[in-house]
Amino acid sequence: MRLFCCPPIEAPSDAENVGRSVAEDPLRGPALAYFSNMAEGHADMVRRACEAWSGGDISVYREMYTPDVVADGGELWMEEGSVQGVEAVIAGFEPLIKAFDRSELVPMHLHEEGDCLVAELQWRGWLPGTETPVEQQIASAYRFEGGLIAFQGWYQDLEAARTAVGMARELDAEGRPQRP
Repeated sequence: MRLFCCPPIEAPSDAENVGRSVAEDPLRGPALAYFSNMAEGHADMVRRACEAWSGGDISVYREMYTPDVVADGGELWMEEGSVQGVEAVIAGFEPLIKAFDRSELVPMHLHEEGDCLVAELQWRGWLPGTETPVEQQIASAYRFEGGLIAFQGWYQDLEAARTAVGMARELDAEGRPQRP
């Protein structure tokens, strides 16, 4: 299992950061710069997905998902149950993106094991006419097939996300992953 961490950075609390570029933002700039130096792979794909979300154009997701991708957000999804297929997943995201003047996903920690990855994310969104963002920490679980995302789920906590893709919870005394 590999764990990638970003150095802790205080989230901006003032309106000055609204509309700033990634490089200018004191939270996103260092975090995304850190991930841009990582090797290609699952972590890089999740980083690119976060950058696309933060940029407001998720059309690149069409290149990241398997044709039969399944997305399940549980209590964090606007609709009940899961959706299947690239266009259905993207259509589910669009109302959320459009509801905010700006929103962003910042990867804080990435936990990778085989073809699965769990991302601890900081989500922030600015509603129209507001200067203070709505913020939420979430965990997103991914399962990859052939280098593409075949499953994505959103959870309120890390353990639920890890369990969703069958990742180990912790290491035993010999350093081997323990299964949930």
